[in-house]
Formats: sequence, structure tokens, C-alpha cells
Amino acid sequence: MTDDARPEAPMPFRDLTPSCPRCRVDLARVTTVRDGWACRRCDGALLGVGDVIDLLLEVAPELMPTSGAVRDLRTVPRGRAEPLPCGLCGAAMDPVFLGGAEVDRCDHDGVLFFEDGELARVVARARTQHAARRSRWRRALARLLGY
Repeated sequence: MTDDARPEAPMPFRDLTPSCPRCRVDLARVTTVRDGWACRRCDGALLGVGDVIDLLLEVAPELMPTSGAVRDLRTVPRGRAEPLPCGLCGAAMDPVFLGGAEVDRCDHDGVLFFEDGELARVVARARTQHAARRSRWRRALARLLGY
């Protein structure tokens, strides 16, 4: 995650029903997040970047930078992937890696598309890394205190 300025993209999708970038069918609204939709056909999920940040901070709070604000997610471009169209604006999404999973990102609309199981993998990786960091910290503290 970065604490660079999060782009303040317009959020027209809050009033529209987006389509699945993979299946091209209407997505169903997910009520557990602010900006989220799910595909009943392929089990994909289209989520606002802010909601993904919230999910990751929930399982790994140390991802919060010292500035106290997460403004964007750091993703890594994937080469040679066929771009999917954004379910909101129709523009080609950027194929990227996030937490080891292949996802698709539309910077214009501030959304990420996770295919079946990818969101769970990203969250599980953040949770595992959080547990490993806590364990290292506890071992270091125990050595320091002579336990």
C-alpha cells in the first residue's frame, strides 16, 4: 500500500449496475462493503480500491503507514495478459498482481476485479504475513526480556 494521494475518481457506479468484466452479465450489489458487486456466474468480485484497503487493514493493521492514511494500493503490472473491459466504464483494465493474485484494475473508476478466489487469496496472504510479523516481534521481545 502506498500513502500517495488516492485519485479522487468520480463514482458514477454507485448509481449504475456494473457488468462482469469476464461474463458481461449484470453484477449483484454486495452490501458488506461500500463499493462492491459480485458475479453470480463466475464468482468474480468488483470492489472499490477503498474497500480493498479496508479489508486488508482489518486483517493486517500494521499496513497502515505512519502518516495514518492509506490512499492507494501498490500493484505490480502483469505482462501479456489480455485486458478485460471495466465493468463500469468499458475501458481496458490494467492486468496487475496484488498480494500474489492476478487481478484487473481500472484506475479511472478506482475499482479492482477479482476472479473466483483471488480476493480470498489476497486477504489470506495479508493475514499470514501479519501473523509472521507478530511472531517475529514476539520472539525478538522474548529474547530481549530473557524469556
